[in-house]
Amino acid sequence: MTSVMSVETPISHLDPYSDRALIDPWPTYVSKALHDPSSFPSSLGVMMNDHMNHVLRGNTLCSDGEDHRRLRRIIMKPLTPSALKSLQERVTVEADELESSEAFALMRGMVPPGVAIPLHNHADPEVLFVLEGEPNVLQYEGDSSHWVTTRPGEIVCIPGDLRHALRNTSPATVTLLLTTTPNIYCFFRELGKPFHPDQPLGPPTPQDMQRLRDLASQHNYWMA
Repeated sequence: MTSVMSVETPISHLDPYSDRALIDPWPTYVSKALHDPSSFPSSLGVMMNDHMNHVLRGNTLCSDGEDHRRLRRIIMKPLTPSALKSLQERVTVEADELESSEAFALMRGMVPPGVAIPLHNHADPEVLFVLEGEPNVLQYEGDSSHWVTTRPGEIVCIPGDLRHALRNTSPATVTLLLTTTPNIYCFFRELGKPFHPDQPLGPPTPQDMQRLRDLASQHNYWMA
């Protein structure tokens, strides 16, 4: 015998992409999404793809009601200020060791309007954090290569040995925070010149370009 079950589908007229919600999302999120788990359940997943929703289902983020509160009680106890205070000395020591180990380098770079960093690659991975401006990063895929515009607050991860380029086509200077290896830091230290903010930047001379090629060869960097 076949049984038929009628299920009422929750309906909401909330538009999380309206101008009002995008400008000030918190009141909408709290009053609607957090207080109405029957219409906005987290237990089915909150990610942008089905695979991750399946993998994370049942954890603190992807749970509702008493299950969510139970998991929060478990993870919140070791994260209170008093619990974390005992780790302060250990975190400080390990951070100092990491800083002195030369395992990574942190640099702040500026790209003036109209300047481009040509296609190149190297074994060193890079992570770019955009502080100011809107740089274009080349997503190299052969004939399907295209430029992607990034904005302040966005992060660009560039794996080692991946061809990439960067340019600034906007009228404002781009400022980046670059996390990479000491090898790239040494490359820029050897290549760089004293910078004077009051003096305009001119185009590179033939000697500058030859020095760039020589240093790239020394550091095993490929340049188009």
